[in-house]
Amino acid sequence: MFVAIALMAMPFISPPAVQAAPDSGTCPVPSSYASGTGIPSDPFLISTPGQLQRLRNTPADWNDSVRLTLDIEMGGCVWGMPIGAGVNQWAGSFDGGGHVVNGLDVVTNSGYAGFIGYMETGASIQDLGLTGDVSVTVTSSFAYVAAGALVGFTQNASISRSFATGDVSVVIAATPDPNDPFNPDDASASVNTGGLVGVSQGEISDSYATGSVDVTAAAVAVTGGSASVDNYGGGLVGNKMNGPLHRSYATGAVTSTLTANGGSSQVTSDRRGGLLGYRSLGQLNANVWDTATSGLATGSASNTPAGVTGFTTTQMTSYASFSSVGQNWSITDGFSDSTIWSICPSANSGYPVLSKFNTNVQCASSGSEIDRTMWGLSVVRHSAAAPCPSGYTSSWARWPNGATGGWVCNREVFAYRPLPSD
Repeated sequence: MFVAIALMAMPFISPPAVQAAPDSGTCPVPSSYASGTGIPSDPFLISTPGQLQRLRNTPADWNDSVRLTLDIEMGGCVWGMPIGAGVNQWAGSFDGGGHVVNGLDVVTNSGYAGFIGYMETGASIQDLGLTGDVSVTVTSSFAYVAAGALVGFTQNASISRSFATGDVSVVIAATPDPNDPFNPDDASASVNTGGLVGVSQGEISDSYATGSVDVTAAAVAVTGGSASVDNYGGGLVGNKMNGPLHRSYATGAVTSTLTANGGSSQVTSDRRGGLLGYRSLGQLNANVWDTATSGLATGSASNTPAGVTGFTTTQMTSYASFSSVGQNWSITDGFSDSTIWSICPSANSGYPVLSKFNTNVQCASSGSEIDRTMWGLSVVRHSAAAPCPSGYTSSWARWPNGATGGWVCNREVFAYRPLPSD
């Protein structure tokens, strides 16, 4: 009797189980969260390196809601395994609150690599910045890697108003496994690497990546076997499989070195783009990449799809470029915390910045006369030792009546507007 068997295509290849690499560098001792119960209305609040370390060390909390209340300085800590990698994945809500995680690198042998390795359906990240590098080394007969500075793999998850500046590098050595009962002579590597996300099956909006993306992958088969290397590399996303991508950009170089040797057949496929390595599905809207710094003339593999535009570095640092690309970029020429984006010469090398992260930026032009509009925001400090909110500096001020004075937290912002002569 003939029996028909239906096979369902899987959206990804599950990487082989690996033993967690140890942390290194100077990592903090885990400590209790500042407050919160982890529910959406009462998230775990994280304000110290030890509290972030606790989150990484506690998979039971990866289904919950967390929010950063300060920038986190990890002091040279190197995570051997990211959040959301292994048996448990990230299924919660991560609200960065407009804060940045600094001084944290990820050096791992996990197939899902990034600050967060894998995001489940319904998970989210918003208003989060990262500055650390991600490095992956895998040795396996059938190696699969999804790596990004922010997230390795997203499955129907969302990322909004977030950025990463770190470099992402992957090194794979694929060799046959003689104990494999089905393919003992074969070796293959499948790599998906992006400056922000390795593989995206969800929505990304108003986000950017500036780090480089580099892959070195080699597959060596034995007689009678096959060797194959398949690479997807993008400045923002390596493999955009599904979900929309709106108003986002990338500037990093995207490079690769791929080799497939031995056996009876060798296949090497290299799909690289300035913004996306490859895109199969999902709406694209008003996304850009730097054609000069990326080293790539196309936005995705062999072509530039609609909704993706290549800019020169001069265009990438010009307000006019983003106002002309249109399609709902919420951007201010100068600085304004009333728009999602701001652009000014003194911030982020002139590239657009997410306004929520740069509330104390001073936008000014060197060497030319400018028209400055200045405003100040202040909040009361009860003593000289009292901390100021993020983005504010401490000072002493005399009240307008001239009678008394007091300690305040002050923020001054200069909006840059060139005069007609500029």
